[in-house]
Amino acid sequence: MKILLIDDNADYFIMTKRFLARSDINYTYTHISDFSDGLDAVRAGEHDVYLLDHQIGQYNGLDLIKAAIDADPDAICIMVTNQGAPEIEREAIRLGAADYIEKVISDPNYLDQIIRKAVHRAEFRRSQRDNETNGDNDDSEPFRAALAARDTYIEQLTILRQVDEELSQIANSDRVLSLAIDACMRLSGATAGFIGLSDEDQQHINVSRVIGKTPAIVPGDTLRNIPLYDDLLSSGEAQLVRDVKAAKAITKLLSPSTRTQMLIPLNAHERVLGLLCLESDRSDRFTQDIFDFIQLIASRIGIAVENALLYQVSQDQLAELQLLYNRLSQLEQLKSDMIRMAAHDLRNPIGVIRGYVQLLRRVDDPERREGYLQTLEATTRQMTRITTDILSLERIEQMQTDGNELVDLVKIVKELITPYYAQAEIKSQTLVVDMVESSICVLADGAQMHEAIGNLVSNALKYTPEGGHIAVRVTSDAGMAVVEVEDNGYGILESQQSKLFQPFFRAKSDETIQIEGTGLGLYLIKSIAERFGGHVVFQSEYGVGSLFGIRLPLA
Repeated sequence: MKILLIDDNADYFIMTKRFLARSDINYTYTHISDFSDGLDAVRAGEHDVYLLDHQIGQYNGLDLIKAAIDADPDAICIMVTNQGAPEIEREAIRLGAADYIEKVISDPNYLDQIIRKAVHRAEFRRSQRDNETNGDNDDSEPFRAALAARDTYIEQLTILRQVDEELSQIANSDRVLSLAIDACMRLSGATAGFIGLSDEDQQHINVSRVIGKTPAIVPGDTLRNIPLYDDLLSSGEAQLVRDVKAAKAITKLLSPSTRTQMLIPLNAHERVLGLLCLESDRSDRFTQDIFDFIQLIASRIGIAVENALLYQVSQDQLAELQLLYNRLSQLEQLKSDMIRMAAHDLRNPIGVIRGYVQLLRRVDDPERREGYLQTLEATTRQMTRITTDILSLERIEQMQTDGNELVDLVKIVKELITPYYAQAEIKSQTLVVDMVESSICVLADGAQMHEAIGNLVSNALKYTPEGGHIAVRVTSDAGMAVVEVEDNGYGILESQQSKLFQPFFRAKSDETIQIEGTGLGLYLIKSIAERFGGHVVFQSEYGVGSLFGIRLPLA
């Protein structure tokens, strides 16, 4: 059998040649890439089957079909399309094409099957014409009936393929149902109809889309306790109600003028997903052929609905997984921050203890020694609180929620400031606190506020030389609580300021290179402030001093 492919894509020829080589038919397969040469070839009519690309350069393959049919009405033309547009396919069939296929072929045997069917249909037409020419009129009527049935079958296959293609491109169940009822209304000639999905227990129908004048059913209705509908949901079998008057007690009609009704389940994997109802005001509208054909379409609709619902479930699950992943990532980040806080902030009370140990060695006055010992005891309690509170998994998980507590920043500063006076005294520094007596409250976590403000004060003491001045201020401004610590210390080089709040970054200068630190303090302060809807503030000038602080929304 001689096959000619007219296509400007040589790769497609190579692929399909390999496919056809699998066939038990001895194909002679040739290829023309030029439209003009292809036009001459189809007019010559030397091949048994023509595979014609829809678009050959600037030329249209439909013109090749027309030329082939004009030259030989029995020419077997198969349209090859890369676009899959229904209007192109319909036009190809109208011009006389035996079939059409898409270039994307998943089954290597598909092209061979299409060619076999096209040849078979052509032989059938020739046989019919020969019988009529030879005067064999006894069989002409059956042949005409068979031909009409064949044409109807081909048309239905074309429609089913188009419906499959359109439905397969839709991942939204509402859009699937909308397209489905529109297509079934047109193809059946119905005057009214609705489509809906069943509930999980298949006890009622939730109406999704309705078409018809003044319908008794509207979208959003729930249909239950209707005998014919209930039977369909339980059996999954379609019903053709030819006389609605006799069935009025067991069904529900969209329109009082309805004479006949089709009730067709939307089945998928032995489960009824929904119901398609079509009605006509003519008793002869719904023939058995139409009824059977709409059932075929409904089977496609059922699969498409199931796919759309599964897609939606997968999208919902993906969203849940993404949310879970984000929460786990946040928890992991919080845990990392807490571990960094523990590693960093235990240094502060340890520094206080070391300072007071030095003072105790210098002081003989029992009263002063007792005061220092009390401060040491308070500092060890602070270390205990840090290890039990900050590293507590319950505390970390609690930080994920919006259930923050009311925290008084004035009270926090009063509680934490005492040990730092001793550190300032060791370096002959002046540490002053300026804050109102009334409360300044924010919604936050008390332990983290304690750590953030403690880090601000500790950093100022650390990076201010002996005899320096440190001022701690707690105020409110424009709906924000403000905690600032200002010093006249070493200051930070401008070239290093952009990296200040990165983890493990330490600003270095000749004056600070010997100062110990982890580079986590400012990063933790920034993280805590942002976690509770605030931000950090800072100003620094090298050789003059620095101001660091946090601003948080007032509660």
